[in-house]
Amino acid sequence: MKRCPKCGRSYYDEGINFCLDDGTPLFSSSQTAVSQETQMTVVSGLNASGSSIGKTSNKTKIILLVGFLATVFLLFVVGVGALLFYFASTADGTGAGISNTRQPKAQQPSNSRLSDDNNTQDRLADEEVSKQEEAASDENSSDDRSSDVEQAENEANEEKADVDTIETEKELVEDEDKNETNSLEGKYVGSATNLTFNQTTGLSIRISQNGSTIGGRVNVSKPALGSGNIISGYTDGKNISFVSYDSKNDITIYWEGRIKKNSMEGSYTATTSNPYLQPNTQYGTWRVRRE
Repeated sequence: MKRCPKCGRSYYDEGINFCLDDGTPLFSSSQTAVSQETQMTVVSGLNASGSSIGKTSNKTKIILLVGFLATVFLLFVVGVGALLFYFASTADGTGAGISNTRQPKAQQPSNSRLSDDNNTQDRLADEEVSKQEEAASDENSSDDRSSDVEQAENEANEEKADVDTIETEKELVEDEDKNETNSLEGKYVGSATNLTFNQTTGLSIRISQNGSTIGGRVNVSKPALGSGNIISGYTDGKNISFVSYDSKNDITIYWEGRIKKNSMEGSYTATTSNPYLQPNTQYGTWRVRRE
């Protein structure tokens, strides 16, 4: 009979050498007994060896643990000793890196040096006071000079004002004399040229004057129209402007001119609403001379 050592199935056919379930080689009954004894012997040997190895490993662990604890204790003792030594050294002033020698006291300055310093300070103070006094004196001098300049300017302005007043009075007197000399009152004769029709006719103007106000009469030679009284007028001694009105023919003439020594000349514009006079607005020039 043969048996499968793996699954334990028995085979009575001696011709079968392998297990039909798992393919493991089969052993006869005698081979199986020897194999079991050998296996048990090997297992027992392994158990004994494992027990020996386990005992050896436990001893090694104990030795290592004791050595580690001893090392830790030694380090602790050394650390405590070092701390005690450090604190003791610090209390006595002999610790490492700390000098036990006293710092020398600062040398006190001598009395002569203190005296020199005081003299220097006094001299500087005196110089500062002198500078301030000089600055104040310069400022006062500057104020005095400014006051003198301002007074001189005021006097010059007053003198200039007096001169201007004198000049103004002189000009007024001259203007009065000039007005009296250049009075426009009188009769002027000359001609007027109608530029609209290009015709020239005789012209006479009689002027009466009251200051700058002009009055009088304008006469135009026939067949021209426009003779009439001066209804308003003005002069500044150099220029003249006046308005005359021909009431018969309803003609208004605006005269403007420039005054010369004994003559006047300028231009005129004549307007009318008379339907028989065309065009209603006509232009021309005029020139007269004092008789």
